[in-house]
Amino acid sequence: MSTLYHSLSEILEVLTESERNAKHAALHDVLTGLGNRTLLADRIEQSLRHMKRDGGAGALLMLDLDGFKQVNDAFGHNVGDQLIKEIARRLLWRLRDVDTVARIGGDEFAIWLSNVPHLSGIKTVCQAILEDVSEVCSLADQEIYVGVSIGAVQATGTDLVSDLLRKADIAMYDAKADGRGCFKIFTKGMDAEVQRRTIIEKKMRQALENKDCQALQVHFQPLMNRGQEIVGVEGLLRWTDPELGPISPAESIPIAEDCGLIGKLTALVVDQACITAVHFPDLQISINLSASQFHDENLALRLEKQVRGNGIRCSQIELEITESLLLEHSQICGRTLGQLRGAGFGIALDDFGTGYSSLSYLHEFQVDTVKLDRSFIQSAKYGKSIAILSATIALGHAINLRVVAEGIENLEQQNIALDAGCDVFQGNFFAPPMAPVELVDFILTSKKGQASAA
Repeated sequence: MSTLYHSLSEILEVLTESERNAKHAALHDVLTGLGNRTLLADRIEQSLRHMKRDGGAGALLMLDLDGFKQVNDAFGHNVGDQLIKEIARRLLWRLRDVDTVARIGGDEFAIWLSNVPHLSGIKTVCQAILEDVSEVCSLADQEIYVGVSIGAVQATGTDLVSDLLRKADIAMYDAKADGRGCFKIFTKGMDAEVQRRTIIEKKMRQALENKDCQALQVHFQPLMNRGQEIVGVEGLLRWTDPELGPISPAESIPIAEDCGLIGKLTALVVDQACITAVHFPDLQISINLSASQFHDENLALRLEKQVRGNGIRCSQIELEITESLLLEHSQICGRTLGQLRGAGFGIALDDFGTGYSSLSYLHEFQVDTVKLDRSFIQSAKYGKSIAILSATIALGHAINLRVVAEGIENLEQQNIALDAGCDVFQGNFFAPPMAPVELVDFILTSKKGQASAA
């Protein structure tokens, strides 16, 4: 009888342990051991009940790593997993035992701060996390850097868990839209911004599905050489909605990237640019590409097929990219750039001088053109600034780059750029972005003027 009793006790113990393991697995992330979304919601709910009874305040933080996808692309998922575990360790080290850290997605974390009565305390924690995460990670004999965008919302006993999750998420996306690597505290105005983003996304989908070229138009801004001759144009998207009015690219492009419409938007721009290219075979047409598109391994093949399908040589199209793409050092991005060059496309680096651009990157990735940001020219009014501008242009020429001065607004800026050695000029001083019909008139007028001068 005692043997039977002993066996039953062992069975019950095994079943109890199995049940505990199952409950733990249901509430925790396998990779990091952190709580998951279910555990997070339960902890928040418990805290809210205590706050409703006893007063006080807490805070919910939503975190999204900046640059994590590039790490996976460059070093593989095994290194990516190690990085996630290292970030989890840093978050746990920073926070108190009464706080809850959860992993709620691939590279997304959430933190519940208990008993944080003042906004200053929330800000202090957010700033510390930014610094902790941005420190170098030594993994697989590599020095890896990532950043983090944080959204935070203060909570009281009257809040609902679902509302807190939504508001912290809104604040986090606001931080990402503000340049990443920062934190934002939720405000009521952010709700209105989200509603506007939702409306813009819906209208953008409708315009693209209907191929509404009246709403989504490409305007072209001429590029002039040192002899005041037009040598190319840059295609710039202009969107005017009947209800919302003009919507700037600074607002529409990030939304298109976030909701997966950037590819369709680019295809529309390419088609309209090709129509202009057919009429002016001697002009180079510049088109902006989003850095996010370079993670698509089929980008080069698709663009080449589209351009050739419109009867255009790829060499007539120059693709403008931003410096962030070069700084990523992603294998996929580098391979895509090589494929685009192999197809015959020109490559231009836009807004040079606004961040961490290096001429060595331009040489490594075989960029053809560097476009100096307007601030570079506008600030070049004194001896040292002009010397830096001239030296930058001279170095560009030394590695066979064409140098374009953007944003020329007046004669003084034109003369500064001319004296410094720029090859090509772009800005409202010469001509604003214009519709295709206006471009035809501009080119014809320019040719008549040159003929008369001759």
